[in-house]
Amino acid sequence: MNEHRPGDRDGGADAAQVLGAVLLLVGAQGVVRQLVHPDRRWLLEWLPGGYAVSMAVYCVATLAGVLLAWWGRSRRRD
Repeated sequence: MNEHRPGDRDGGADAAQVLGAVLLLVGAQGVVRQLVHPDRRWLLEWLPGGYAVSMAVYCVATLAGVLLAWWGRSRRRD
């Protein structure tokens, strides 16, 4: 009864791909904003540690977004 047809996708993979795209967008935008305005930390004002820590968090979010979106895309059933 639960047969997968070609082109069907796993709901978890779809969610991972969307979450990955959001993380990629927020992380990359944060990195660019930090580079342009190093004195402001935007979404990470609450985080202690200064410029280096907030830049590291944005870079990790960007990398996690790329990997998550890639994983979600690779789970597509052709």
